[in-house]
Amino acid sequence: MILLLCALAAQEAENPDYRAWSAFKPGSWVKLRIRGEASEKEVTVRLVQVTPEQVVVERTTRSRLGTRTVAEAPYLESIPARKPRIGSVLREVEEELEAGGRRLRTRMLELEQREGEKVRRVKIWASPEVPGGAVKMDVRPAGADRPELVLEAVDWERR
Repeated sequence: MILLLCALAAQEAENPDYRAWSAFKPGSWVKLRIRGEASEKEVTVRLVQVTPEQVVVERTTRSRLGTRTVAEAPYLESIPARKPRIGSVLREVEEELEAGGRRLRTRMLELEQREGEKVRRVKIWASPEVPGGAVKMDVRPAGADRPELVLEAVDWERR
């Protein structure tokens, strides 16, 4: 999915993405706006199934490229209950944030991710009020002033 709470340690452990979805009932959903340097996407993620081993979500994506909007075919994604963790936590704080027209108490994690020579700083704001947990995410190359990717929850419904 979206890198939500990815990267907490280097061993297999509880998957934070699984935990964030498994607290909800099937039919719960979140609509995310993802802005990159040259594109914008709207992704709706709907919870389909919860088991002790995994959750299954359906993703529906609409991409905007210039003046064109392209809808991609919906697809199912399995999120395992356990997975290897990568990266390291630099900072963790509680913050209040507005998303989808609502004020939320969030937990902000600032992470460093390494993929070969590439180093990224990722800030993730998460709330148990939002299906899947993701409220906002900012991804930028280490040392950069501007993010290369911003994700924001714009609407959601919990069941």
